[in-house]
Amino acid sequence: MDDREDWSLVALAQRGDMDAFAALVRRYQRPVINFCFRMVNSWEDAEDMAQETFVRVYRYLNRLEPRAAFRTVLFGMARQITLNRLRDEKRRGAKAQVALDGVPEKAATAVQPQPDCVELASLLEEGLSALAPLHREVLLLREKHGFEYAEIAEVLQIPVGTVRSRLARARDELRRWLEAKGVWSV
Repeated sequence: MDDREDWSLVALAQRGDMDAFAALVRRYQRPVINFCFRMVNSWEDAEDMAQETFVRVYRYLNRLEPRAAFRTVLFGMARQITLNRLRDEKRRGAKAQVALDGVPEKAATAVQPQPDCVELASLLEEGLSALAPLHREVLLLREKHGFEYAEIAEVLQIPVGTVRSRLARARDELRRWLEAKGVWSV
């Protein structure tokens, strides 16, 4: 996805072109939903949070400026919404649901992995859910969405060194979790 094209669409949307805004939503809807899902482990909540993210983008459309990659701004908003939801659930005492069967049917791809891969994918999803949100988000942004360290730092508003250490801790925490399940051995 070309960042210049994203910001061109933002500029058109700022001038009232709703087709341009709809193009941005179509381009990023699935990645934002997937990010939110892996943070909160609920497909319905993820869809709601993605919608809330795009509503927020629309609300602040005239304030957006191309100082960073558009996806950095977008995922920063999605991150804040998911962290707010996790904080609110923690206050209410609600526990996040763990997706034990992997990715929900809506998120399944056309290619079906082999049965042993399905089990591994399910365990990885479960392990990802077990990570602390600060570790889960950095791992998702890097490994799932392909963000560079500097982009992650911008989304999370932390130094690049902190990104690197959180990523190392997340990978280590996931590895230990997989070891405990007997999936990973050194």
